[in-house]
Amino acid sequence: MDIKSLGSGVREVVEEVVKELTSSGVSEGCVKVFKYPFIPVRIQHIVNELGREGFTVAETLVIDGVLYVVATKRGDKDLKLAVDYGRGRP
Repeated sequence: MDIKSLGSGVREVVEEVVKELTSSGVSEGCVKVFKYPFIPVRIQHIVNELGREGFTVAETLVIDGVLYVVATKRGDKDLKLAVDYGRGRP
């Protein structure tokens, strides 16, 4: 969804979340906001659905009874995991 189409109060909150993500190294073009008019009993359904579309959920917001999910394209950010160059323990 286009963030500019949100009301001013909601837009400011969502923009702040996006700003935090981009300042941590995620490119702005890889951030997407999804709007759900109702809050499901299990958020996991949304997480799974977005995962199949190649997104990872970065933040969830509930504002005035509406769920906003901020997600990033999977693989956009380095997870800074240690690479195992050794052969393991004998």
